Amino acid sequence: MKEGGWNLSIRYTPTDLKSIYIRNEFEDYEEWRLVVKESLQGLNIETYLQSVQLMKLAKEILKDYP
Repeated sequence: MKEGGWNLSIRYTPTDLKSIYIRNEFEDYEEWRLVVKESLQGLNIETYLQSVQLMKLAKEILKDYP
């Protein structure tokens, strides 16, 4: 598995996670929509990020259990 990362310029509306806007190589922003947006409907960015952190913590705790 190859790992790495990219530096991206992203714009979004904190109260609406259905779409984000990513700057392309032509310096234009393209709209990207979430495929499973029903699960995020009404969720703001702070709540989403908190839930991601909790999932990471749970995964770390549970890795030692059989």
